[in-house]
Amino acid sequence: MSSPSDKETCYKLLYNYFEHETFSNLMMNKEGVSDFVRAAVYGTITYLIAIDHIVKHASGKDVSSMDNKTATIVRFGSWQLLFSEKVPDYAAISSSVELAKKYCPASSGFVNAVLRKLQSLPQEQKEISFYKPNIRCCLKPEIYGIFKKNYGQEKALSIGEALLRIQPTTIRVNTLKTTVEVLSQRLEEEGFKVTKSSFMPDALAITPLEGRSIDRAKSYDDGL
Repeated sequence: MSSPSDKETCYKLLYNYFEHETFSNLMMNKEGVSDFVRAAVYGTITYLIAIDHIVKHASGKDVSSMDNKTATIVRFGSWQLLFSEKVPDYAAISSSVELAKKYCPASSGFVNAVLRKLQSLPQEQKEISFYKPNIRCCLKPEIYGIFKKNYGQEKALSIGEALLRIQPTTIRVNTLKTTVEVLSQRLEEEGFKVTKSSFMPDALAITPLEGRSIDRAKSYDDGL
């Protein structure tokens, strides 16, 4: 489970992104940024359109009308409730309230109320597949409209949903130190889904589980 310091780091990075338009990839290039922080920051940004829509659907509150500190905490808490498989609901809400007490005390009760309304939604309404196509794809209506105009509704939805999927990374096995079979098993033990790559015999396609990063894996450090 993530630590309180990780969640505070997420808040600070997201606040800088929303307030100062700091590029997320530059924010992530820092020592000590955990896998959870990477997953949470990228996840909140990626699903922002859906998060804002579902928050308004659940609470009647427009996130864009909130001050940036409150909005950042609501968005980060909402990502944890809607998209994280590792953070329990109670932890997502309580840690968000604690962040609010520290950074925007007057909003702590408001943050609690909004997130609890989100938590109380029927499960089907917590899934982005419940909503209209551009929300399902986390695309602005005008962008989704371009896809729809050029490719039709069915193809546009397929393209939009594909953009949200975590794409596999292709790696080359260091056959001076290990084999494809041995490294495949080791990477699976380290939290990656592994399949053979079509590019070359000594390559693997890996898909990380939430928060995992290949450059932080023990196999990577060992030069495999």
